Formats: sequence, structure tokens, C-alpha cells
Amino acid sequence: EFIKRLKNNLSTVYGRGFEKTAKEFLCTRLKLTRAKRQWGKIPSAKKEESAYEIDLIGENKETTFVFEFKWKELSYAQAKQILADLKEKTKHVPKLSKNYELGIVAKKISEKHLLKKEGFQAFDLEDF
Repeated sequence: EFIKRLKNNLSTVYGRGFEKTAKEFLCTRLKLTRAKRQWGKIPSAKKEESAYEIDLIGENKETTFVFEFKWKELSYAQAKQILADLKEKTKHVPKLSKNYELGIVAKKISEKHLLKKEGFQAFDLEDF
């Protein structure tokens, strides 16, 4: 029974570890002086859709970054959708700089170079 539950929850355990590692990676790579998780309420949304969570909002001397972390392999289209959803979430973050960069860190991102060409930050395990 224990092993069965462990196998069912292993992805969650890895996901949490990945989020911590991704945060440390970004702090070093982007020279972040601030890095925090953000969550809050969306006032006009239905009750079941009223909360949002952003995995990391970070700042260095020049830029603010907003990141989503995903412990999964993503296609280009999936990554673009996650970034679009992340952009929507940023509308509800109080006092967020108007000049920010969106980014994603995942286990693996197909065609990551295309996301970078479009101005997104995009990293996967190959970059660590």
C-alpha cells in the first residue's frame, strides 16, 4: 500500500523539488535580487476560478521576470499556452512593473529556441 501511494505521489514530490531547483537556477542565471511566489484572488471571477498562483516573480537590476515551472515535457504549443495563461495572471498582480519578461522552466521544452526568438525566457533541464 505504501509503495502504491508513493508511486502515485512521486511526480508531485519531484515537482516540488524541481520548483526549488528551478528557482535557485534562475536566481543564479538571471542574477535575481528578489525571487518570490505570488498568489492572490481575482475579484471578478467565479468562485472556482478566483485564485491564481505564479511560481516566481523575480527582479534583477534591470528587469522583472515572471515564471511558470512545469515538471513535464512540453510541446511548443503547450508552452505557448502556459505563457499565455501566465500573461493573464499578471493582470491581477498588484504593483507589478509594466516592463516584465515572461518565462517558463520545464523538464523538457520542444522547440525552446522558438520561444526565445519570440522574446520569452525558456529553460529546461538541458540548461541546468
